[in-house]
Amino acid sequence: MGAKVLFKTTNDSKNDFGHAEKKPITALAICEYPDAPGAIYVFACDRHWNVVGDLLYSSIEEAKKAAESYYEVSPIAWKQPT
Repeated sequence: MGAKVLFKTTNDSKNDFGHAEKKPITALAICEYPDAPGAIYVFACDRHWNVVGDLLYSSIEEAKKAAESYYEVSPIAWKQPT
């Protein structure tokens, strides 16, 4: 089963979260797998929402703060999925 998206950014080519696998990172998503509660991932995504990198944290707040530091973007405009 896939990860549940808890928060995400917009996915826009104007976003500058760096590069991974020679692809621009245009969006971030904070996710959790149903079978691993408490393991919070920040997925770095390309323009098509393909995951090109991930980071693991123990809480949503830790993930949000760490993402701002890691991707050198502050503040990150997180939105809950609709």
